[in-house]
Amino acid sequence: MLLSRLRWYWECDRLGPDIPLAHIFLYCHRWGKWICRRKFRYFGENAVFRPFAYVHYCSKISIGKNVIIHPGTFLSADPQEDGNIVIKDDVSIGSCVHIYTVNHCYD
Repeated sequence: MLLSRLRWYWECDRLGPDIPLAHIFLYCHRWGKWICRRKFRYFGENAVFRPFAYVHYCSKISIGKNVIIHPGTFLSADPQEDGNIVIKDDVSIGSCVHIYTVNHCYD
């Protein structure tokens, strides 16, 4: 049971304090870049994803060069085909900013 939970933490398409195994890597600059490059679709040079920021569906999100994502920020991409988030180069996203591409189907 514990091993399956640890495996889920490692393989899930999320990043944030609710995923402790991956989140702990964000406290070390080198390990934080490594986990972000593994999780995000693209993670640019000199980009920083700070601890206590949240992401759902990392594989649908591209982060450009020199981007800083501050604590409390929440990025949620839609798992559907066109639900991507692209943050271009030289952007700083302040604390507690929420960006969603998720929508409900009304059909």
